[in-house]
Amino acid sequence: MKRPELEEVTLDSILREEADLGEKVVNALPKRFLRRNHGKYLAITYSGKRLALEDTLGELNEHLAREMPDENYYVCRIGYPSLSRIE
Repeated sequence: MKRPELEEVTLDSILREEADLGEKVVNALPKRFLRRNHGKYLAITYSGKRLALEDTLGELNEHLAREMPDENYYVCRIGYPSLSRIE
């Protein structure tokens, strides 16, 4: 029997924690910023530093490739639950 405090750490659980933290960082941004940039793609560090804000995912990727940030970061599309919608 597993003890709750010794829960197995999996890649899935680590990624979920990082996604949750990223969402919290984005939600802590000023509401005015979020409204003005609805639908744009954002890269932000887990400490809250905005790395890039672009109209398309391709532009965001190009910006990040040029800058090559040292910190880990979270990528999202402001106002949407996922980066893209596939139907």
